[in-house]
Amino acid sequence: MKHILSDLPRNGSLHITSINNSPCDVNVQYGSDNASNIYFVTFRDETPLFAHSDNISFKHHIFTKKGTISLLDTDIEIEYGLQLYNRQFSRFGETVTLEYSKDETNQCKVWKLHL
Repeated sequence: MKHILSDLPRNGSLHITSINNSPCDVNVQYGSDNASNIYFVTFRDETPLFAHSDNISFKHHIFTKKGTISLLDTDIEIEYGLQLYNRQFSRFGETVTLEYSKDETNQCKVWKLHL
């Protein structure tokens, strides 16, 4: 069986939009794992955009897929998401840490897009 993310590069950028009426429309940089999960980081408070976006689509060049977004809230989940994200964007590796994400002045949030 072909992996659902096999056509998606392990890093890059995605355009996320809402399928329902919520105001979700944003471009993000991401890292992914082998379990159909895409992890991305926002550096301003995007919580209102994603709060009701349990039915979203994302685009990468010519294909579109559907999934759900959740804000990660446990240290283990956040560290895992940051590990994948920072692996793809090593220039952030020493800056975007668990401690950085917990500092409310940074407005850094870690999200998971599940397909």
